[in-house]
Amino acid sequence: MICPKCEYQQYQERIYTNQGAVSLWKCIACGNATDEVILRNRERQNNNERETRPRLFPLPRRQARVKAKSKVSQAV
Repeated sequence: MICPKCEYQQYQERIYTNQGAVSLWKCIACGNATDEVILRNRERQNNNERETRPRLFPLPRRQARVKAKSKVSQAV
């Protein structure tokens, strides 16, 4: 495989963790590491896709902030 960063040769490396094994490609020259998850995310980003999943925390409301700023600017 060819490194997308420096266009040099990559070798396959297997890393073992407590959660299992991860297979990745590592560049000989620059050390850039690429695995299946990274490639999938890059492909999704190039296609302007976004993974849809429920948020753990709701986004803060912007309207409350805008109203607070407008009251301060009116007082001045």
